[in-house]
Amino acid sequence: MDDSWSFVFALPGFYAGMFLWQHMVLWFGTIYSMTRLASSPLPMDDARVKAQLYVVLLVGVSWLVAFGAVVFYLARGGTSKPGWAWFFVGVAAVPCVLVSLIWHHRWPRKRVRGPSPWGDE
Repeated sequence: MDDSWSFVFALPGFYAGMFLWQHMVLWFGTIYSMTRLASSPLPMDDARVKAQLYVVLLVGVSWLVAFGAVVFYLARGGTSKPGWAWFFVGVAAVPCVLVSLIWHHRWPRKRVRGPSPWGDE
């Protein structure tokens, strides 16, 4: 493949980033709710909460280590394909896009009302 078309790998990277960041947010939400016991319909003791928290942390950290190993391998020159760089640009663009969308919809600009063009006030 010609190097001039390697930017098309940013779109699959964006989709992979959406998948990755969705699960990261769910992972942090699970940890938060477990520490607050907000989502437990049954009474739970501290030992059971700690055991579930360790399982959640183990699963999440194992995925982060696996993803980090792939990124490290590709960043250290494990491949000479420029498409991988564009792929990870797409992955890295997801948080920026999500934060800007949340910022835009969460805090909309206040509209300034001027005089009506029809003359009624």
